[in-house]
Amino acid sequence: MRFNSVPLDQPGRYFYLRDQESGDFWSASCKPVAKPLDEYQSVCRHGTAYTQIESTYSGIRTRGALFRPTRADIRNTGG
Repeated sequence: MRFNSVPLDQPGRYFYLRDQESGDFWSASCKPVAKPLDEYQSVCRHGTAYTQIESTYSGIRTRGALFRPTRADIRNTGG
């Protein structure tokens, strides 16, 4: 439940891109910019200790990967 219509927090790691000529910007992973889906396409794949994100927007195709070290001691520290 959210009191007083407080906006949702969108935690995460994002890749932002900007077209230098037009000034238009977007995120390679859709959120948090969230361009219209008729103009933006994205595919997200998850595997053991990695995530791959591919997207296409405004004629520009991007592909990125996030990795988590397999021997890292990662713990939930959120409250």
